[in-house]
Amino acid sequence: MNHNEFFKSVKENRICPVYLFHGEEEYIKEQAFQTLCNLLLPQFSELNLSIFESGSAEEIIASCDSAPFMAEKRITLCRFIPKERDAKKLTEYMDSIPTECVLVFMIQGKADSKLGITKKIKSAGGEVIFDYLTEADAARWIVKHALDAGCTIGTNDAVFMYQVVGKDILSIKNELSKLCDYVGSGGVITKPIISDVVIKNTEYQLYSTYSYFVNGKMRDGFLSLESILSGKDRNSEAMGVAGYFLSCLKAALTAYDLLEAKAPQAALEAGTGKRGYALRDLCAISRKFTRAQLLKGIADFSDVAAKRIMLGRSSYNALIDTIAVTFSHIKN
Repeated sequence: MNHNEFFKSVKENRICPVYLFHGEEEYIKEQAFQTLCNLLLPQFSELNLSIFESGSAEEIIASCDSAPFMAEKRITLCRFIPKERDAKKLTEYMDSIPTECVLVFMIQGKADSKLGITKKIKSAGGEVIFDYLTEADAARWIVKHALDAGCTIGTNDAVFMYQVVGKDILSIKNELSKLCDYVGSGGVITKPIISDVVIKNTEYQLYSTYSYFVNGKMRDGFLSLESILSGKDRNSEAMGVAGYFLSCLKAALTAYDLLEAKAPQAALEAGTGKRGYALRDLCAISRKFTRAQLLKGIADFSDVAAKRIMLGRSSYNALIDTIAVTFSHIKN
């Protein structure tokens, strides 16, 4: 199940005896666990919650078998997935977990789906995957939490904030708190305010730089590029920028080929992984190149990203030259 299905099941008091919380979205994962605790441990929570950062199967089982203190439930939380003998023993134990206990495995990142213990939890319906929120879901999250803080932000501005800050909800939460403090109670958060106040994530900076170049704004693009390259290791950073531009041009080539084939909207969305404004923007960019220009740009940026450049030539200089060659035909 995903996080929305989990919150719905908790609201309906449908609780699994064992859970596996995993995935990339860490903040909502922690919020989900707190929601579970609030429901099951309204009192004496510190006495009915055992947390393991490590431990043997025997220790975890002993915790699960302990009777709750003046409550109906207790929770055993493991912030790791046991291995080998311990994993096997706990997998066998899961069918006999006392009804008074809920066992939760919660890890950072994604779990290995091939492990026997993860397969067991999934088959029991206790796997909860915390993927990054989609752009639309994140925008709704921003709008709701801004209202909770006494401020207002429109959907389009919330989407812009998501694009500027990035996918991580904890980062979004922190930046939203700054914005609410900035505009004050009853204030309206707008795009210019977001641009002035929030810390921009690297991907947004890279895309903004790329956007200058594909719109023929070469001077602005090079100024933006210089702000990204810190100077600490310009050649390595230049290779990273080349890799990002390479991925953008590959996406443009995909859109170009689909448009040439007169693919329907559904095929465009499936082929590019983009929707709405992002898809329209990608299609518009693809039309600024011929197919030959896209293929050459992809080959040239691939060489810079992989450091397949002339002996004695720096990756930084190669990047500058490749940008000039690839985008110079585009007029502002």
